[in-house]
Amino acid sequence: MGFLRVLEIFGALWYGAGEGGDDVDVNELTEKQRLFIQAVSEDGVTPTQAAIRAGYSKRTASAAASRLLNNVKIKQILNMREERRQARTGVTPEWIMERTAQIAQDEGVRPADQLKALDMLAKMNHMYDPKPSEDDKTIRVVFGEAEDWSE
Repeated sequence: MGFLRVLEIFGALWYGAGEGGDDVDVNELTEKQRLFIQAVSEDGVTPTQAAIRAGYSKRTASAAASRLLNNVKIKQILNMREERRQARTGVTPEWIMERTAQIAQDEGVRPADQLKALDMLAKMNHMYDPKPSEDDKTIRVVFGEAEDWSE
């Protein structure tokens, strides 16, 4: 049995492919597109790394990854896989935020860990000012609603 077939079987078992409700037939995708989906679904693999693993050149991998991630069929498959992963593990963005908030508020947690949790919550809630400061050396954290910004 070939390596690609093993990957295909593993992916079907891991992500539950073929459970119905799939709007996209993976056979409509090219081999490189299928390999990209497999690679980008692995933990810790960036889209550019996934494109290289799928056979795109290192020189064009970043552009290829961007193009592939904007492909409607690929987006549908990746979204479906993410939904299945969340259903299987129970780890959703909301769960992560709730758990991180618990850590930030727990008096028994080291202050350094509480601070890290607060930093993560601020990032998750887009509380960091997206515009760089004038001296480009400080990060300004903005709390409150946009109407309250008086600068």
